[in-house]
Amino acid sequence: MTGGFAAGAFTRAIFIRTTKGIEYVYALAGNVAGVFGNKGVGNAVSEVPFDWTGRSTHQSYQFQFAELCGRANQAKKWSLLLNGSEVLFPRNTLNGGEVIAIGFGVFGDQSISAVLTDLVRVRRDEQGGKTGFHIGVLGNSLSDPAIHGNWDQWMREYLDYSLGARVISLTNLAVSGDNTLGIYNQALGGALGNSNYAVIFAPGTNDTQQAVPTSTTTGNLNALIDLLHAEGRTPLLAIDPLFYTTGLGAGSGFTTSNYQLGAARRAAQRKLAITKGIACIDLQQVCGPIMANYLFDPAVDSVLRDNIHQTAAGHKMMGVAIARALMAMIAPKPTPAIRLAPIQVSGALSWLANGWTGTTLPPSYSITGDGFFRLHGFLDAGTKTDGTTIINLPAAYRPLGHRVAACRDQRQHSSSN
Repeated sequence: MTGGFAAGAFTRAIFIRTTKGIEYVYALAGNVAGVFGNKGVGNAVSEVPFDWTGRSTHQSYQFQFAELCGRANQAKKWSLLLNGSEVLFPRNTLNGGEVIAIGFGVFGDQSISAVLTDLVRVRRDEQGGKTGFHIGVLGNSLSDPAIHGNWDQWMREYLDYSLGARVISLTNLAVSGDNTLGIYNQALGGALGNSNYAVIFAPGTNDTQQAVPTSTTTGNLNALIDLLHAEGRTPLLAIDPLFYTTGLGAGSGFTTSNYQLGAARRAAQRKLAITKGIACIDLQQVCGPIMANYLFDPAVDSVLRDNIHQTAAGHKMMGVAIARALMAMIAPKPTPAIRLAPIQVSGALSWLANGWTGTTLPPSYSITGDGFFRLHGFLDAGTKTDGTTIINLPAAYRPLGHRVAACRDQRQHSSSN
């Protein structure tokens, strides 16, 4: 939803209404930062300062002069654009509410004509207009730019201009030889700076080499993920590949050892990512099997140029895969789909009315990618008089016209309108 405004020094705002309350962003006229706020039903208003790239240096990116656009990326995710570029990345809604309306507002006194004009609603599958962002890299010699790594430069090449995205800065803190404890220490003290996203690349590699217990690996990574979240960063975990399926000491590079410990460590990293709710990518699935005999086959890229570090083609392949994974986070696929979600059955936000309550199979709902709304579960009867309202659907989920469904009422057929 985009909106234009009449000229004038008045406050402009955008509102996101959800099933759990209202979220909004507004800014006064002129070169001033904005305010991000929300109000859940029954809760007090909460507001924090909000600033964006270009506001202090480009007049056209001040609220007073910009075209505002609110975007519902998914059922529980929205973003804000100025002049077609995102200044507020896709964010999850307050308390998991579903977006049901987007609107604009103006505020002015009697001396100012505060007018909203040219509202336009558009549906698009491709969600471009991504603004600049910052990426951090944490890892070991597989990522250390001074030793072996350059996959991050391939990542940057592929991300730039994808759906309008620009990588403003790339902070690579990887240190050759670091295990997961060392990788955790890399991130301490705000060392990642402005990084919005943090790629944790093959962190268990040296843990396997050093026979570090798998529980220690997951403990270190769990602490690292918590640290990144506390700093407002979004982590991406790149699970280390198995490398060779046997110890290899010939050729250049370090001797690979403890190869038999790799599988359990990979499984533990995958479970940790799911438990923590972060994105992950399996580098083994990216590169395919890594066999020692590939080193001696001139027709097949060996993936590794020594016993443990990538070839040039391996760096490129992994960089492209990381870029794709990050873009999936930066530009989530737009869909109205909601997997099975519980219906609010009590309090001010309850969908149920007139004494009707949930029972053994709790009431829930789902929405398909095509927009079909479905109700599930059982209700205990409340008031059963003809014409009694049983359930109030949120406005966004109501059919355009009346629907009549056949149902049973104490051995008799009846209807529900």
